[in-house]
Amino acid sequence: MKNGITLIGSMCVDHIKEIEELPSRSNLCQIKALQDSIGGLVCNTGIDFAVLDPTVPVYAGGAVGNDADGELILSRFAQNGIDTSAIIRRGCTSFTDVFFETSCACRTFYQYGGACDTLDIDDIKIDEIKSDILHIGYLLLLKKLDEPDAEYGTKMARVLHAAQKAGIVTSIDVVSVKGDRFQDVVIPSLKYTDLLCINELETERITGIKLQEDGTLIHE
Repeated sequence: MKNGITLIGSMCVDHIKEIEELPSRSNLCQIKALQDSIGGLVCNTGIDFAVLDPTVPVYAGGAVGNDADGELILSRFAQNGIDTSAIIRRGCTSFTDVFFETSCACRTFYQYGGACDTLDIDDIKIDEIKSDILHIGYLLLLKKLDEPDAEYGTKMARVLHAAQKAGIVTSIDVVSVKGDRFQDVVIPSLKYTDLLCINELETERITGIKLQEDGTLIHE
């Protein structure tokens, strides 16, 4: 991986609010502490790579807003030597309001897609990628790239095909969400994927094969 890795997709800021417990509907609770943290595939994986091996070039791509959250993401990338030249600035940065209940150590998430929802096939310049590997995701969380494509099944699959044709190793990550979209969104991309990051829940929904029951693995 001497030429590094390009990461494209989800970037967001988690606005974490510490509370005693969630209030009942129409009632109020007090926030005891606030914290902001960057997240999403590009942020998490990019900074992990930069910390684990600073000699590996890391390139970040996607869309963030012209706002304070966007500046926070870009500044964290800059602090870690991550190339941000492929990041587009538009709209509002994707964010998640995270409510952490100290009474039960539970977290509740309210997510806004923002700029990530606008990331489309024309925003990804395959011919400008300098790295050996393209890691992209999360599938099922990139609204435009999850859309159908008449030839390849999804726009994401078209992007991955173009990357493979250019000699780039392709890698995807899938998010665990409720619903029945897994097969429609993920399967078209598998044909053009070299490295696949999924857990057992995602595997069940992609294949339609039940892997566990009552928390126990079904070995058969």
